[in-house]
Amino acid sequence: MTEEVSGHPAVHAWLSLSGSSPPVEAVKRLSRKRKSYVYRLTGESLPGGSIIAKRSRCADAAIERTVYKDVLGGIALPTIHYYGSYEEGETGLTWLFIEDATGQKFAPQEERHRALAGRWLGTLHTLTAGVHEPARLPGRSADDYLELLGSVRGAIEANLGNPHLTDAYLSELRGFVWQLDQVRAEWERISAICGEFPPTLVHGDLAAKNVRVRETEGGQFLLPFDWEGAGWGSPAADLAQLSDRHLGSVISPDLDAYKVHAGKSKGESEAVLMLATVGAIFRVLHMADWVAWTLPTDRIGKAVGAIRGYSSELAQALTRLAATRRDHMLGSSRK
Repeated sequence: MTEEVSGHPAVHAWLSLSGSSPPVEAVKRLSRKRKSYVYRLTGESLPGGSIIAKRSRCADAAIERTVYKDVLGGIALPTIHYYGSYEEGETGLTWLFIEDATGQKFAPQEERHRALAGRWLGTLHTLTAGVHEPARLPGRSADDYLELLGSVRGAIEANLGNPHLTDAYLSELRGFVWQLDQVRAEWERISAICGEFPPTLVHGDLAAKNVRVRETEGGQFLLPFDWEGAGWGSPAADLAQLSDRHLGSVISPDLDAYKVHAGKSKGESEAVLMLATVGAIFRVLHMADWVAWTLPTDRIGKAVGAIRGYSSELAQALTRLAATRRDHMLGSSRK
């Protein structure tokens, strides 16, 4: 949606930050979420002819600013350019200005894109594993996701009395709560799997909508953006392999490519696969937490439909965990 340039708050914020008056010729709103607005500002004198302006809560903006400025800015990896931020007085909102991530949309069904993602993530996780943990980034350890599991479970149980729930919907929600309890019972193993890998920078929401593939003379490279859900901890969530690629369009990076570029040995293939299985659980918890806010409303049908997909993914992850546990026990008994 194209908006009026004159007096637009995004234009005002950019001019206040840049300290000059490069003409902004057009403002287009790209998205409006519960917590943020995103605009594209275009003009011949702007960097690259266009920049992205994102208005969000100061706490969320601080996370992205930390990622762009303090982490990505210090490692040798192609990333989105960060131009700066501007706080809106006492509104509790901040504008972030970043490079317009032009390029091809990421296609999870394309093997070359998934291989590119595996290489990029392997490099990212290796480089940031040696970086001092930034104080402003939220934790993404197994314990943090266990807390998230409790929050999701509590939100569902608190809304089982929604008058818009049909008997079928109620049954599905109770079934999902039961699954969450099964996941909780596996948490000691989940925590142990995460403990085999050092803490790193974690994007946390690597969906196709948050990634572009850019073609240059030197080849293709990945440009992830929208880091407001980032944190520091287990890299599991970024490696998630969801069977339904349309479920949040999770990128499902190629794990062989990841293993090579993360410096993992051939013998660590099983460990990487199990970390990705745990990552699928973490991603489901993250997506279910987003859906949980709609449970008290009359949009319960849409929420239950999403949870139905999450339930399928949890079932597969639990099956893989159980299978590897049996294989490990059989292997131990033969020694």
